[in-house]
Amino acid sequence: MCREEGMMRCRAVSAGGSFASCDRPADGAPNSDRPATMIFIKSSARSTPLAFAAAVSTVAVLAHAAGALAAPPLIDEDSARVARMGIDSRLHSDTDFVQDWDRRWTFPALRAAQLEVGERLAFPLTGGRTVEIPLLERQLLSPSAVTFIFSDGDSGAHAVITLHDGIVLGRIEAVVDGKPQSWNLETRDGAQWLSEPREGSECEGVATPPKGLFGAGGEGEGGIASECPDTGETIDLLLCVTPAFAAQFPSEADMRASLLQDIAFGNSALSASFCFTRFRIVSDPDDANAGIIVLDANSSGSISTDLDALATTNDGIWDNVHAVRDALQADLVALYSDVDAGGIAYLGVGNPALGFSVVGSAGGDGNSILAHELGHNLGCCHAVGDGGGCESGGLYSFSNGWRFNAAGTLYRTIMAYSPGERLARYSNPLVSYLGAATGTATANNARTIGMTAQTVARYRCATTADDDCDGDGVNDSDAIAAGLVPDCNRTGFPDSCDIALGISVDLNADGIPDECPLTDTELVAGGITFLDTFGAAVSASSRTGDPEVLFGIGAPGNDIGASNAGVAYVLPVVGGTVDQSLVQTLRPSDPLANAFFGRGLSVFKRPANGSPAYPARNMAAVGAHRFTHSPSQGTFLSKGAIYLFAQGDDGVWSQVTYGGANTPWRYTPPATGGLAAGAYSLFGYSLALGRSPSEASESIIVGAPGRNDSRGGVYIIRNPATNQPQVHTVRVLANGQPGDQFGYAVAQETLITTTGNSRVAFVAGAPGRDDDTGAVAVYERPVSSLSFGTWSSPRLLIPSGAGATLAEGDRFGEAVAIHKKLIAVGAPGYGDGRGRVHFWERGNGTGITTAWSYRGFFTPPDAQPGDAFGASIAIAPTADPAQFTITVGAPASDVTVVTTPRVDAGRVYFLRKTTGAQGAVLLQSRTAFSPSAGDEFGYSVSGVEGFSILGAPFDDDGGLNAGMSRILITP
Repeated sequence: MCREEGMMRCRAVSAGGSFASCDRPADGAPNSDRPATMIFIKSSARSTPLAFAAAVSTVAVLAHAAGALAAPPLIDEDSARVARMGIDSRLHSDTDFVQDWDRRWTFPALRAAQLEVGERLAFPLTGGRTVEIPLLERQLLSPSAVTFIFSDGDSGAHAVITLHDGIVLGRIEAVVDGKPQSWNLETRDGAQWLSEPREGSECEGVATPPKGLFGAGGEGEGGIASECPDTGETIDLLLCVTPAFAAQFPSEADMRASLLQDIAFGNSALSASFCFTRFRIVSDPDDANAGIIVLDANSSGSISTDLDALATTNDGIWDNVHAVRDALQADLVALYSDVDAGGIAYLGVGNPALGFSVVGSAGGDGNSILAHELGHNLGCCHAVGDGGGCESGGLYSFSNGWRFNAAGTLYRTIMAYSPGERLARYSNPLVSYLGAATGTATANNARTIGMTAQTVARYRCATTADDDCDGDGVNDSDAIAAGLVPDCNRTGFPDSCDIALGISVDLNADGIPDECPLTDTELVAGGITFLDTFGAAVSASSRTGDPEVLFGIGAPGNDIGASNAGVAYVLPVVGGTVDQSLVQTLRPSDPLANAFFGRGLSVFKRPANGSPAYPARNMAAVGAHRFTHSPSQGTFLSKGAIYLFAQGDDGVWSQVTYGGANTPWRYTPPATGGLAAGAYSLFGYSLALGRSPSEASESIIVGAPGRNDSRGGVYIIRNPATNQPQVHTVRVLANGQPGDQFGYAVAQETLITTTGNSRVAFVAGAPGRDDDTGAVAVYERPVSSLSFGTWSSPRLLIPSGAGATLAEGDRFGEAVAIHKKLIAVGAPGYGDGRGRVHFWERGNGTGITTAWSYRGFFTPPDAQPGDAFGASIAIAPTADPAQFTITVGAPASDVTVVTTPRVDAGRVYFLRKTTGAQGAVLLQSRTAFSPSAGDEFGYSVSGVEGFSILGAPFDDDGGLNAGMSRILITP
């Protein structure tokens, strides 16, 4: 074979067909302006996404060019310094990454499975753009594999995605700025990545059958099973691989998934070409993977010789293939060889002895070699003049491939040689692509397939039922309609198949997908993309007698206004339903590049009849911990700032203002004096908003864990009736040391009622104290004091009792929560990172001296090293005043989907804490609907009675670290 003008061609051989050359990906499209911001609701029930803040229909997904999978280098020294502080190492500015570094993207399997034909799914393109492609069909390739085919001939977009044993492979094609582009979707290291397609060269052509292949009557062994009732809709395949070919893959499951994607590509071409026939892996009721076998010997060194050896019986080479084929009743056999890059096949229909083909070593991952060679088995030939022994008509005069021009680009169908961009179509004059016909009256391979498929499908009679993933002998749709099997998530597959295919997760192994019953809603950010980290902070607030629950979600990496300026969203929920008309976006009045507004977030439902009397019932405080302050004393990088927002009687959210000039409410510590904070203080990294009714003011507790060489500090701020922020003090730990990180986490309880008055108590963590052992302090305002400035001395919480002693690396205080008389503290570093949560309760006394008593700890029974259980915590009341629901994140927990681990996918645990009891009781754990490596589901959590909100800021459904959040009914 030789190369000509950068394209691969192959030599012609006698009496044969050919294979078309590989796709040549076009250059990446230039960056485009980003669309307006939206939020999409992704419910576990099938639903259409709802746009909240803009009337646009696409989700922006950034897919950078492929590169190394190792962590990218930091190139922003400001970000690098913050990362070295160990406080903000996972939230990066866009400039922290070398451009064109990453293409990580996760196929939303559950959402795709819930689509109806014609409904659209967004797929990523380069430059932050997306293309929405309608679902054309889905098909079971085997009981353990399903393919989704998306196609839109008008726009030129096409996608084929295959799931097998939790492994996802796919091919995405689109026309961008007049240029065809294509990517492969691969599963590597538990994550899904977009990469350049891997293609082989042109095939070796069609082959002349060797002497002795046919019997005296001219018919090959096996005969045609004319009694088969097969209509030609399904052609059953047996795939064979040489040991050396199989050795290219990390596991047998990866190999099977790769070959199944080749079949899926062929089926997508058949579907898009209006052919009713589909290919399917033959299977056995006792072995879903029986249709793919590894042979006992490698290639002879030539795929032509391999083809003859495969087809010939009793020659001592791969003879067991015939026995397996006959036992499984496969119609066609294809061999994946470890030599050459193209393929070869017998051309002919009506003789089972011709039902063989060979795919070279470049096969797999959804390229078109197999689809081409199977086309030869069905009587199809190349385009006229292509060579390869099959250039002037195959079985019929019109059995030819086709090349054509569309929108200024030369394309070629499956069976045609280069030049031209490969198109997943068999020639058909009735099918258009970008306005051009994909065939002519003398180039119509789709017609050929329609005329030959029934004959080939009757070579043998496989008994596998169509669309029967659970192997019960009944088509899945019929079984579901008859109530024979459950389909709780309405995917059209039995629940057992959703779990086996990797569409759903079943952590508790009860046979029911974890998203069922359909009570949860995932919120997927639209209009935000690469590194926006939607869900880095979440917050929830409710009030007795008010049916509305207020949720907040931060997206600190969002670029609206400036790169990484950040935004936050407020979501009112009534009865578990998000009201799209009330969802609003909070933006700072002075968006600043790399401020990361939204990393700190706290929402608060203030009593409607409260004081002060300015028109607001819902409030939100938002931190921008990387805000750069530039007073007259100089520039202070990453000092931090907080902003206050309120919802007026008209329902509109806006930044609070004060004074005659309506100054926007923003506070950043001064450069000098007792309240001073310097560069890298990270003020606003954590915050807690509440209210002190006896003082008629909001109280805001703000952490600055980077202050004073990371000794840290906690600011106590009051928002009185004038709305002008008043700062009482900054609290620090006694004998503070560099690296303490005091203020890394804060929480407050503002309505502890005692003798008719109220007091404020807050908790603050210093997880870096004493070589990451950690420390936690509690502060309270005495009942006797009506002055906001009077606070108690800190009371340190120290675990006691058997097994409770803290150790270096525990990072006790990385997360804290308080509700009424209960405190929970996370120590995610405990036990080699397994993690632990500690509890304290306050007595019934009314005095400030009433003790906080230690109430034990909890570690999940399935905790593994590195899970980081306790990295986030929330406490919510229940209907029983003596019981509380504790929501705990383990964002670094690995989640196994079928047999494939998703490293750091994350999970969230729900515990029941009873007053007076030691420790807590595990209720259940949850993962994302489609857990993927690196998502860190549970990075942030918050909750109120009946509901929880969970964040996964590094979820990749919308692009690398675009983020996701989930609202669910609390157990």
